[in-house]
Amino acid sequence: MLIGLQYGITWLSVRSDRFQTLIKSNPRLLVHRGVYQDRAMRDERVTRAEIAAALHAQGKAEVSDLSVILETDGSLNVFAPA
Repeated sequence: MLIGLQYGITWLSVRSDRFQTLIKSNPRLLVHRGVYQDRAMRDERVTRAEIAAALHAQGKAEVSDLSVILETDGSLNVFAPA
């Protein structure tokens, strides 16, 4: 049943732009130049501890002037804006 459901959703998303928009997510900015975006974090259910773990994994000590994006695959991308 799960395989059939996955096939059906994939089939519909390839053939219908409206359906694809409904089920696909977009990257979301969680921290902008050191400022936590609390509403976005709450909507995406991401905690400050998870962001701190992503910073630590990339060798950063603090958020200061960094930005953090929640990618469509669920990963957190940390970068310094130009």
